[in-house]
Amino acid sequence: MAKITKSEPEPDPTETSNPLDNIFNTIDRSPTEIRYTFEQYRLYVQMADKVSARRATTNSFFLTANSFLFVAMGALFGNSQLFIFVPIILIVGIFFSISWVQLIKHYKALNGCKYRVINAIEANLYVNGLTTEWKLWKEQEKSKKSRRLSNIEVWIPMSLIILYSLGLILMIVIISLNPDLITGTITPT
Repeated sequence: MAKITKSEPEPDPTETSNPLDNIFNTIDRSPTEIRYTFEQYRLYVQMADKVSARRATTNSFFLTANSFLFVAMGALFGNSQLFIFVPIILIVGIFFSISWVQLIKHYKALNGCKYRVINAIEANLYVNGLTTEWKLWKEQEKSKKSRRLSNIEVWIPMSLIILYSLGLILMIVIISLNPDLITGTITPT
């Protein structure tokens, strides 16, 4: 298969700053080369979609796990013999939330790399759809009309880390003021 290279076009003096003006490439390729390039492009787009789907599944898992931890804490908090396990659940919640933040960052970086490859492949196709979409998105982001999903996504686990940490501090204070809670001779309520 022949190596596909893109020759840089001469700058157009009539070119505007609107990304939609550059959505189409001027390419000189055979239909076979374009077909192979498009198949590789399609494969990368599918892989990027699968990473996004895995990311959504991961978020659902961590939301469910944290919901379970809150229910468990509620059940244990009212039971004087099992009250001592609440701080352990809080610590587990902190570690779960830290892991969640790290996975969000990992998926963001992974998809970022995939889209850089997709954009490079697009340069060898007739249409720069995703590249143009990204440029439009960046314009919106500069005007503060929107925020990146991963920046919003990370708010939930960060909030949970703060909640779990405050809960742990509160539990330490309660237990230090009432050491009998550990032995179960008085109830926490």
